[in-house]
Amino acid sequence: MTRIAEIKTAIRHMFAGTAKVLGAAAAVLLLVSAPGCKKEVTGPAPAVFGGPADVTLILNNSSDRNSGNPRKAPATKAVTVDEVNTIHSLKIYAFKHDPNGTQNDELVGYGSYDGITGAGPHYIRMELSASGEIDFYVIANDIYAATATVLDEESTRFEIENVRFTGLASPDVTDAAVAVPMTNIPDGTDTDRNNFTYTVKDNTVIPIEVSRAMARLSLFLVNASDEGEAKLTSAEISHGPVEAGMFSANGEPTYTDIPATWKFLNSEHKLLNVSGILTEDKYPMLPDEAYILPNTSGSSDPDRYIAQGNSEESHAYNVVLTFKINETYYKTYTVYIPPVKPNDWIKIYGAVNSHVDVNLTVQIDSWITNEIEIPPFM
Repeated sequence: MTRIAEIKTAIRHMFAGTAKVLGAAAAVLLLVSAPGCKKEVTGPAPAVFGGPADVTLILNNSSDRNSGNPRKAPATKAVTVDEVNTIHSLKIYAFKHDPNGTQNDELVGYGSYDGITGAGPHYIRMELSASGEIDFYVIANDIYAATATVLDEESTRFEIENVRFTGLASPDVTDAAVAVPMTNIPDGTDTDRNNFTYTVKDNTVIPIEVSRAMARLSLFLVNASDEGEAKLTSAEISHGPVEAGMFSANGEPTYTDIPATWKFLNSEHKLLNVSGILTEDKYPMLPDEAYILPNTSGSSDPDRYIAQGNSEESHAYNVVLTFKINETYYKTYTVYIPPVKPNDWIKIYGAVNSHVDVNLTVQIDSWITNEIEIPPFM
């Protein structure tokens, strides 16, 4: 058949609705000469992944807390929790990212690191089996969380996202100082602001930021009375959730019909005597602190229960404080806590004005996140 005959045959096939390719000339003719053709919309193109890649994750545990940087946390160390060296253990998972979710469980990298110490930055090198759009799940200090789930290199994305814990493990269990579990949800408020997905090429530096999966509760109390000495003799928390999610923006709390109650004051504290106008800097922070699960339920009034959030009264945190005045009078006050998110810092300010009056207020700030400083890749 001649080239002219080939072209004529192609034209006949085209108008008969046939898209059969008969040669190079026919293919070109079909592309440019079919009037009224519309592009079919088939959804997002499948993700394209390349070959192996080496990446470096750089973590700085920000233990230089007195550097003058206002975004650093104050140099305090709780009695039961080591907050000077924030990160002690680390697990990192890398999964292929796909907008259609068809490759969500394909693990391309895993690393587990224990015994991390020092101020950092810590350089963590990982060899990934694929490059392209990669999702990273970073979990710090999970060995210090009381949980029935043990994460390892066999864990799936679903298992990681649904890890739940009941609080901090006892130092007797971990045989070390207890540290607060952390994940790479930046501030616990918005999962859309996560820092999970990165475009990975060979020798890529990944800027990971982690923040705590729990909330912190601290007491700032003074004696503003002119009638003698005041002490705090007891502090306990009641109600609240019994379980929470580690990789969820609000903690996804779980409640029971029998709320937990625990004391977090190790010994009674004599309150500092102050006079004049009480400004925030006059309230010293007591050394005993509590680390609590996030809670979507709470009260809008520290002096009484007014439903806020989940609206279940039995689910809101209550902090019960007992004061002793002049070794004679005892006075107990209940402070109702608003809803708290992961990485929140709840501060209770109180001034004992007399043996019958204690003024209490509650303030919630964002607990400082663990900022990561990324130098140029070398």
